[in-house]
Amino acid sequence: DQETGSGVRSRWTNGYGWVTWRGVLSDRVEAETLMSAGRLSRDRTGATNNVGRGEFSPLTTDVVDRATVDFAGVRQDLSVALTPDLLVKAGGEFRTSAADYDYGAASTRYALDADDRLFVATDSVRVVAAPEGTELAGWAALRGRAGPVAWEGGVRLDRYSITDEERWSPRLMARWDPATGTSVKVSWGRYVQIQGIHELDAPDGQASLAS
Repeated sequence: DQETGSGVRSRWTNGYGWVTWRGVLSDRVEAETLMSAGRLSRDRTGATNNVGRGEFSPLTTDVVDRATVDFAGVRQDLSVALTPDLLVKAGGEFRTSAADYDYGAASTRYALDADDRLFVATDSVRVVAAPEGTELAGWAALRGRAGPVAWEGGVRLDRYSITDEERWSPRLMARWDPATGTSVKVSWGRYVQIQGIHELDAPDGQASLAS
């Protein structure tokens, strides 16, 4: 931009692939396997140069933001019908991911010192990080029906190596069907989600993922 002296170049790319297998192992047992892998990347550079234009702040800015995230995983689900009205579900998931971050930003601006004299201050941020880790999860649930009432209760355990923590997530659900076309649902649960490896806040100087 000739008027403001600014320019930005940005490129985002992503790719994702998966393979799913579903099988009926018997008249009561079904299974599903999902394997996936992908990559996300970005490459952004930008600059401003507003020297001599006092209405603009900051005066100058230079930003370089590059990041790449690779991930792969496998998920297995299994369901067993114990009776026509009682079903057991269980499964597990393993996921591995790795990222590379290279972020740098520098800017200048007008500021006042302790004696109220104007000077040009410089601000900068530099983050180079390569987080990597695995996620391991397992879950089990029991689903049933008794007349007009259907219910499900289950629990899930997640283990995150990148932040070295474990999280339990219990869940309960019930549905009452008093008449055709009418349902009353009640549910309770705990859902846990940590900061994703692709969500590192490098512009704010964050160099590691928060737990």
